Amino acid sequence: MMKMPWENFGKVLSEVVGLMYYDTDYESESELDSPKLKRQKRALYTPEEETEVIRDQVLKSEGFDIDFSNIRCEFNFSPVDLLHGNKLTKPPQIDGYLINMFCNMAVDEFNKFYVALSPNSSASEALTQNLKSENQNLKENTERWRKEIAETRYTRDEECLESQKCLVEEERKNNFLRHKKRANKIYKMVEDRKSTSGRNKVALWLLN
Repeated sequence: MMKMPWENFGKVLSEVVGLMYYDTDYESESELDSPKLKRQKRALYTPEEETEVIRDQVLKSEGFDIDFSNIRCEFNFSPVDLLHGNKLTKPPQIDGYLINMFCNMAVDEFNKFYVALSPNSSASEALTQNLKSENQNLKENTERWRKEIAETRYTRDEECLESQKCLVEEERKNNFLRHKKRANKIYKMVEDRKSTSGRNKVALWLLN
């Protein structure tokens, strides 16, 4: 039988319990001394091993649907009043009440753990949403930048075309003025000489 020390009633999962055997469990002295019963007396599992099994089951369940089918010992304990000399307050209880207590302890503990994680979960979700929003804004900004670059490039192309047109027009104007100036110069030479030589005739013919 596994018996809980009353002083550690509130720390069932963390405190080491003891395995105890009583002579009253056997009908006679001969049965108690028999080799078969001696083998039964020896504890097959240490309290530490059994406590580890309970702890693992509680952790695996995360506070719900605790599987106590792997427990290999029977628990015998009685609630006590610690304020009045460790007196028993109820008759001894077996397994069922203890399992319910474990379940309540596990639920309370994991609920506290969940409450502690809830803000972190919300913060993570908010951060993810923020990253998504930033990525979306980055995409929108990229599209806007591409549009602005295209407009700027188009505007620059238009400016280049306009400047080229201006250069062409200016060059044409300069060429026209240069030719006009040359023609006026030749015409003036012809008018000044008033000569009937072949050279002047050619000049007059060129002007006409």
